[in-house]
Amino acid sequence: MGENNKDTENELKVKSYKKLLNFYMIIFEPSFKDLSKTNNTILYDCFSSMFKNKDSVSNEGITFEKITLDTNHIFASICRTSDLDVLTEIRNSKGTEIEDTSDFILESYTYFYIDFNKMGVSVIKTQKIPSPDGYIKSLISNNSFINLSLEPFKKNDNEIKDMLINKISVSFYDNSQDFIELKHIDSEDCEISEFKFEAKLKKVKKNFVSNLMNKYKNSKEVKKLSVSSDTEEVDLIKSIFTKQVSIELTKDYKKDFSKIEETLKNELLKIINA
Repeated sequence: MGENNKDTENELKVKSYKKLLNFYMIIFEPSFKDLSKTNNTILYDCFSSMFKNKDSVSNEGITFEKITLDTNHIFASICRTSDLDVLTEIRNSKGTEIEDTSDFILESYTYFYIDFNKMGVSVIKTQKIPSPDGYIKSLISNNSFINLSLEPFKKNDNEIKDMLINKISVSFYDNSQDFIELKHIDSEDCEISEFKFEAKLKKVKKNFVSNLMNKYKNSKEVKKLSVSSDTEEVDLIKSIFTKQVSIELTKDYKKDFSKIEETLKNELLKIINA
């Protein structure tokens, strides 16, 4: 009995998981809407009607599940399902392979938080659901007359220049002059469409990021330019950023979403009030 309790304690042990967050501003565009209502009320009414007497809504193959909703916010999940890859194997906790996986599907989740008053959105970035902002926008437009866009929060140049970076990534188009050095391998054996340079940095001078922006930000030869710190990655071309945060969860986290909701809410407010 004691051993079973220990196993349960270990299974539910809280761990800290590093997750990437994206942040968006909600911009209302010309549409048929009730002009007697404020935008935050219109947005709340949209979700309230959408989830009336139900907790989940399917839209274009994606399932949205309401977790908490009131006049100030909505916190919900996005679920995308897919069949198991033929090379994927499933084993139980004892290590025994499950041979018949025909009834199994993969469910990939992410979570988002919308503040109706601040008109802001925070969402966990995942590889399995690469464009959550598009899914959220589609959900709203397909269930209302609201026309809106989700614009990424951006850093200004001074904020970017003050970053303590430890990584840089640059991609050049194939017609870039900086690409010429590699052209000699392009003639016979292969054809190159893009050249990418990526490096981890040990030491960086104070004006390094500033010089990098001055040289490459407006260059027509650069396809992508990004820098990273311990907690953020910034696209220097578009000035948009992704923030890395730690969320403490258990394996049984679905019984209590409060940690995820609290993190998404607080990090969004930090960005809005910065």
